[in-house]
Amino acid sequence: MLNEIKQIYESNASISIPKWKSMDKNELIIRASTMKNGPERDSYVSAIMLKYWNKIGRFYSRCKLVATPEDVHSWLTMAVLYALDNQPWNNPNSSIYGDTNGPDKVINRVMECRRITFYQQLNRYNRKINSAILSLDSLTEDYKDMVMPGMNDSTAVEFLDMVYNRFYKKDYVMAFVIDAVMNLGYRNSEEDFKKFVSHIKNMDDKYKLYFCEEYNIKQEDMAKAMVWVKDVSYSEMNRRVQYSLIKLKDMLRE
Repeated sequence: MLNEIKQIYESNASISIPKWKSMDKNELIIRASTMKNGPERDSYVSAIMLKYWNKIGRFYSRCKLVATPEDVHSWLTMAVLYALDNQPWNNPNSSIYGDTNGPDKVINRVMECRRITFYQQLNRYNRKINSAILSLDSLTEDYKDMVMPGMNDSTAVEFLDMVYNRFYKKDYVMAFVIDAVMNLGYRNSEEDFKKFVSHIKNMDDKYKLYFCEEYNIKQEDMAKAMVWVKDVSYSEMNRRVQYSLIKLKDMLRE
């Protein structure tokens, strides 16, 4: 089914943008965001979908036990439409304002959001069908383990600003926890908690480059933060990560 959809995208994209393959995806997104609904905008949306087509396979490989390629395609569609309709890279108050890769960052973040909320909804559903009686107590349990109770597409994009602001307030652990939640996921389990702490304590140069580019952090500032992290004991880091996860839940409920 997706192969047929891809062929439609390819045909549609070529109508108005014969050289779309050589265009930068950020340029395609910015141009499409200025257009009214119509055939030309549809062509640009098709080209954008094709530019991100490889993400369907990548995301599917991460969650193929519970999701289908069609599910992932819908996440990508929603991410592209959110970017075009909201254009956070044009907001002077955003950390990605003026960022040439801003549109790409938005789509990546919203796709991660869609993946996470998909898991949350699936987990709640599985708990319900495995319970003989759906009581108020079970409903409470449904929501107690959600690290992001107010998660939506807008929140996912706001995380870019949250990470930047927390980092430069020297709340390094919170900044790294927010990023980890988006990329590693979190299910309120002891295993995931240990994974988070280990991830933060063992950041390497590859992660440093990713983090700086993703959140517009200066490399020299990130280097200082990594030195600080290494100097923090594991017991203290456990406490700080736990506090940050609790605080993040509260922030998203506001």
